Amino acid sequence: MFGTRSPFPTAHHTERPAVLIVAHGSPSAPEVPEAAIKALAKETARWLPGWNLDGATLAAESALETALNRMSRRHLLIYPFFMSDGWFVRTELPRRLRAGGQRSFEVLTPFGHNCGIPALCEAAIKTAAKSAGDLAADTNVLLAAHGSRSVPQQRRLIERTAGILAASNSFRGVHVGFLEELPSVGEAARLAGAGVCLPLFVGRAGHVEIDLPRALAAASWSGTLLDPLGTWPEIPDLIATSLLQSRPVALSG
Repeated sequence: MFGTRSPFPTAHHTERPAVLIVAHGSPSAPEVPEAAIKALAKETARWLPGWNLDGATLAAESALETALNRMSRRHLLIYPFFMSDGWFVRTELPRRLRAGGQRSFEVLTPFGHNCGIPALCEAAIKTAAKSAGDLAADTNVLLAAHGSRSVPQQRRLIERTAGILAASNSFRGVHVGFLEELPSVGEAARLAGAGVCLPLFVGRAGHVEIDLPRALAAASWSGTLLDPLGTWPEIPDLIATSLLQSRPVALSG
């Protein structure tokens, strides 16, 4: 966890946790990501009976503040639905929470750090290869990510996932490409050749819907393009498990 306080102060041990899942969203088209994060919170709550969960994006106007008012809890757990713990998670998110009147909160480890992601990715790639009539051992994997020269944490996380997939010896090769840094998606796609491309993004914003397909097409890449990781049906369960493991004490009731 990033905060210094326990997410469950002594005075609140008898309360069920209140969790706000926060994503960046899309400033140019905020409605769809905002609806998606609320749906994700609702699905995650199905795995956590009695918990109070809600979702909001930073990009949709007043969405975060409205969610804070709706939850009306003295203490909130904030689950960043981000692939890394860069500036938005460490600086902008806490600032927005305080500006919205939330004084007591704990920012948990972002989604992209979840240790269950590599195994989930491996299973999805194997399924995609089988559906295409290919053996996993003959399949080249392309992990596509946003990347950022100013946020090295994301690169390290993506490379860690790639390393785990490569170490499994399940695939012919595992390659990494970024939209905002090198190696580019196009360069990695040319090296990987046909295979399975897995977008390591939390949603379907412009990068996934426009930039990624454009980069793959420019590289004359052919293969199976999976849905972005954060949209998979297994994600609510993965988040719920992460939230349960983040609890330092067992709650009564």
